[in-house]
Amino acid sequence: MREDNNTPQSGTIMYLPKVSPNKNTMNKIIVAFSSGLILGLLFAPAKGKNTRKKIANLGNSCKQGWNNVTDRIAGKIERVKDKVDDMAYSAVEKIEGIQFDTQRETI
Repeated sequence: MREDNNTPQSGTIMYLPKVSPNKNTMNKIIVAFSSGLILGLLFAPAKGKNTRKKIANLGNSCKQGWNNVTDRIAGKIERVKDKVDDMAYSAVEKIEGIQFDTQRETI
């Protein structure tokens, strides 16, 4: 049986070849790490207290906006209701006038 010099034997220590990354790879790693750190700090969530304030303000502005919309809709509905009432009143007047005129002619 022939022994290979490349196969480890029991009791021997196998050494890995030294891999030295070139400067370009190290620069890329440093730039990536720095970019991630900066972006993480810029876009990190605010403190809980500040976040709750933002949510409360957003909720209040949504509520206020909703109230404005419903007030405008209620105002429009009220104007339409008034117009319908006016039209109904004038229609009743016309009908009563026609009835009165027909009664005078028949008498």
